[in-house]
Amino acid sequence: MCMTPHPATLGSSKATRSPTSSWTTRRRRSSGSSQRLEIQLISRGGFGEVWSGIYLGRPVAIKRLLPEKRTWDDAMNFAMEIKMMTRLNHPKIVEFIGAAWSNALSIQAICEYMNCGDLKSLLDRSSTKNDSNGTVLTWANIKLHLAIDVADALVYLHSLNPKFIHRDLKSRNILIDAENGAKLSDFGISRNRNLEETMTAGVGTCRWMAPEVIQGAHYDEAVDIYSFGCVLSEMDTCNVPYFDATHTNGSKLQDHAIMAGVVQGTLKPSFTKDCPKEIVAIAVACLETDPKKRPTSTQLSYLL
Repeated sequence: MCMTPHPATLGSSKATRSPTSSWTTRRRRSSGSSQRLEIQLISRGGFGEVWSGIYLGRPVAIKRLLPEKRTWDDAMNFAMEIKMMTRLNHPKIVEFIGAAWSNALSIQAICEYMNCGDLKSLLDRSSTKNDSNGTVLTWANIKLHLAIDVADALVYLHSLNPKFIHRDLKSRNILIDAENGAKLSDFGISRNRNLEETMTAGVGTCRWMAPEVIQGAHYDEAVDIYSFGCVLSEMDTCNVPYFDATHTNGSKLQDHAIMAGVVQGTLKPSFTKDCPKEIVAIAVACLETDPKKRPTSTQLSYLL
């Protein structure tokens, strides 16, 4: 497989899938010196898995396709994601370091390691009001800072030429580092999933989708703003959007019913009574059914 090389792209590698296995990688255009990556599985999703490791003495995250997803189509989609990541360079975007492969179907991305995991996990831990370090998560001390970080990342993406639309903004794709705050990740594989696939992989991505995306209509970067409104709800409630949406008989709404409500403009994510009114007002603007009424990412960053 040929790809435009990134300055930090890694050469070919050999590996096994054992958590205790090690990889030897060579830097492209190097003199042949090798570095060792000790890898351990840290997360697995519907399409890929992420391993932790060390490269040149630096902690890294290694992202690759699941073995059952290593088809030509999936590998090409992943290669396109890697190619897109080479375009991105911003403090609030997870840094792309390079790529490694032993053959076209085993390609993997080497990225910055974020030591606090994703925002979803952080919010799950804080559902008992405390994270793993015993810190109370509030809008005043943590949540607002994370929201500003994400908004700054959107300003950057939407200012590129051509504009970069994330299209899969949700808490799982926002990674947290103790020193560097929140950064956006996942820039490709999700673009090629159909709606049925998103609804069968746990809590469907459709819960963060703008109505125009659900309808299959033309859309622009305003879809990321809608998703950001859903993320604000997540951050406030420490739960997925529409977790409390029910039918008149009290049964929980399933994803198909939620999507119908989103398209009709009759269903919006909820907020707690303790959420600052300024945050609620920003979220309401982001969650406008008409994309033209939503703030731009620049306006959003200013409002925060």
